[in-house]
Amino acid sequence: MRTQRAGRRRPAHSALVVAVALLGIAGCSSGTELAVGEVDATDAPAADGVDGHRVSVTVPTGRLDIVVAEPREEIGDQRAADDGSLIRLTTSFRDAEVRTDVWAFAAREGNAEPVTLALEVGDERYDVGVVRRGADQDNELAPDDAVVAVPDGVRLDDVRLLVGYDGLEQAASAADGTREPGPADTLYDGAERGPSASCARGRFEPRLDPELRCRVGEARLLPYLPGPGWAEEGRGWLVVSLGTELTEVRAGDARYEVGSVANRTTYQGESAAATFDERHDSVTYSAQLAFDVANGEAADRQGLRVALDYRLSLTAGDPPAGGGPDRLRYVDDVTVPDPTPSQS
Repeated sequence: MRTQRAGRRRPAHSALVVAVALLGIAGCSSGTELAVGEVDATDAPAADGVDGHRVSVTVPTGRLDIVVAEPREEIGDQRAADDGSLIRLTTSFRDAEVRTDVWAFAAREGNAEPVTLALEVGDERYDVGVVRRGADQDNELAPDDAVVAVPDGVRLDDVRLLVGYDGLEQAASAADGTREPGPADTLYDGAERGPSASCARGRFEPRLDPELRCRVGEARLLPYLPGPGWAEEGRGWLVVSLGTELTEVRAGDARYEVGSVANRTTYQGESAAATFDERHDSVTYSAQLAFDVANGEAADRQGLRVALDYRLSLTAGDPPAGGGPDRLRYVDDVTVPDPTPSQS
């Protein structure tokens, strides 16, 4: 399968061509000739070869809009070699034009991935290149107004547009913009966010009775997260926030404070696939936990077990006979409120 490196094509100029030109043997240039699979920038007038179709594909950081022109033999001073055709592509990227609960993770500093574009005709693939840089900014950008050389007889009905982001390519028809179903489907839905619920009715081990405030919820079911990447088709990332406030721990006359917290929370027996925004001090702990779930489980959130292991340090008083606790575990089984459509 042939691929073409993205970027502006730079035709080679041999010494022979230069010599011929100097001798006045060669006539005026008849323009740039592109072989099948080659990509070149075009500065032809906007009316030349952009009488085509608009296609939009959404990725976790925004929306890529593509204008696809009908194949032509020539566009401006460019023409296709071997009786091929040229397809003109004009692209623009609209940042944040995506459900906000996905964008809030994907667009964080250092998280954005490059957006790529390719054409597929039958079994052949023609890479246009990177049309939106990722966070590292190292990618060479393809021209935002480009022509791609394709074989003779190709119609837009034969062409699929492939828009890639972090290992997943979404395919859409160049003729009518119809997108093929896949793992990114719920990216086109509205943002979701569920209400929070108390998780302060659990138990401590050992059986002490410190005052604990605990909230869990704001559930979101997302198709993509940076790090874990795209959820498998038919599944999603259930993101649940967890926040606690644990005041002074006492055992007899001794007083303890929290030195560290280890989060052992599970959903239906499985540990979190990823943890975001984890913070704690001697009193508070908070995090966002992502679990791999089937989309059909959206109405059954009874499997969350909040489990936190606190490491304690003595701050005042004398420990009880036999020694005081240096660790404290908290466990509570919680039903996570369902995510609902959100305007935020």
